[in-house]
Amino acid sequence: MAVVTLSVLAACSGTANSLSARTAGGSEAYVAAFGDAAQPGTEVPRVNLARHRADPPLMTTLSEPSALAAVPGTSDLVVVGAGNDQLVEIDAATGRIHVRVTVGLQPDAVAVTTSGTAIVVDGGAGTVVPVNLRTGRAGSPVRVGVSPDAVAIGGPHHSLAVVADAGQGVILPLFLQGMRPGFPIEVGSEPDAIAFTPNGQTALVANLGSDNVTPVDLTHGHPGAAVPVGVAPTGIAVTDLPAPGTTRSTDPVGTAWVSGGGALVPIDLATMTAGTPVPVGHPAEALALAAGGTQAWVADQSNQITEVDLATGHVGPSVFVGGRPRAIVVPNG
Repeated sequence: MAVVTLSVLAACSGTANSLSARTAGGSEAYVAAFGDAAQPGTEVPRVNLARHRADPPLMTTLSEPSALAAVPGTSDLVVVGAGNDQLVEIDAATGRIHVRVTVGLQPDAVAVTTSGTAIVVDGGAGTVVPVNLRTGRAGSPVRVGVSPDAVAIGGPHHSLAVVADAGQGVILPLFLQGMRPGFPIEVGSEPDAIAFTPNGQTALVANLGSDNVTPVDLTHGHPGAAVPVGVAPTGIAVTDLPAPGTTRSTDPVGTAWVSGGGALVPIDLATMTAGTPVPVGHPAEALALAAGGTQAWVADQSNQITEVDLATGHVGPSVFVGGRPRAIVVPNG
């Protein structure tokens, strides 16, 4: 991967040095701003979480950014655009694009392995495409279902990409070694988001159509009893901190936080039970955890992101980002 000094980049952009200083100085959130038919999105809005303010966005030249993910061990992000069927890898510190590659039809989700391979879900084609970020080349597509729309990396030794197929109500484990699909596992109706328990052995599948979350033991491929959450879940994130009202001794596993409707709902992973919803005031679309798992930042359909203190349930001020947010990431959150 090429390295560009700030002095060279500053000749192209007068904001380069300030962008780098903000990134180095505090945690930031990045948002996939999809836009709409009249004005398709092209940017990745960025928010300084310490100062609760929007910083200059990252320019992607994508059309309709639909998903994004952090690249482990770097300051880079990968972003996919459903409107022009491309992936870009962009340095969040400098704004420089390292990789641009066509990945298939209507990419809708992306995750990155620890070895630097982006796993792109092409919802319009029913496939997954691996992209080697070191070479900038896309591999052969792998058929994974009818309407795949979510992916996460986990399983034993982080050896799996788990893909949700909203059209068939299943998840499909995909072995990263050789990109070999396993057998589909039935979950709920319209699975829309996936996270993993802190040990990486259980996938937690948020089912938009059945208002619940299905835990799936990936070691044996068995789904557990679905956990009703009382909202149509659109996102899910996991922390190893105890659920509200519990302690480390009673909840040694952690908490899953589910976004949906106008609330966040905690799931105690020790008992697999849902707790009291935390109202956030706006229709929630996605969430990311920050501050070591003590905060959530919720991207909503009102074109903003909102801070929530997960210990107290206090909802902080919102930051306007525009562009109909579809996904949010807080690197190293």
